[in-house]
Amino acid sequence: MTKKNLMNVILILLCVFLLSCNGQQQKSNKKDNSNDTNVALVQKDYKRTERTVLGVDSLTITCLMFGVGSDKSFVIKSSNIKSVWINFHNEKERGEFSQEEINHLWYFVKLFYIDKKEKIVLNRTKRACMVSSDYPFIEVIGYKEGKEDFKKSRYIGAEVYDIEFNPKFLEFYEFLDSLVSNK
Repeated sequence: MTKKNLMNVILILLCVFLLSCNGQQQKSNKKDNSNDTNVALVQKDYKRTERTVLGVDSLTITCLMFGVGSDKSFVIKSSNIKSVWINFHNEKERGEFSQEEINHLWYFVKLFYIDKKEKIVLNRTKRACMVSSDYPFIEVIGYKEGKEDFKKSRYIGAEVYDIEFNPKFLEFYEFLDSLVSNK
């Protein structure tokens, strides 16, 4: 094989490699709602006066919580009357939540995402070395009249930073986990 042919082969292989890497990146960017993720989906409809106070009329909260023994996957649907969660592992489990639990959930959402009275992250310090892990994830989406009003995402950890979270935000995270752990 001549030097020119060898260079052409190397160039073609390089192009194939770069294109395959780009394809993998696009696949990993797609949202995955498979059974190995924990999903908390919360929907809440308020009366017209309460909607004005909160600024949104429904929520979707997605939580990916990776446990020691197993991961949890669940849906929580809330309304003025009752709340129900459904396990995604085809177990069709249902549990109802008290009005107090629903109000507590909205307290945290209002505190961090609507009124923004509290910061989620208090301090970030760069680490000397990277720590790779499956960090828990929370995404809150607020809807007004069926249209997305806000969307905020947060990993509970970072590979290159030590993060000091607001203790109230950590309480919110633990509360979300407890909503199905206690059922």
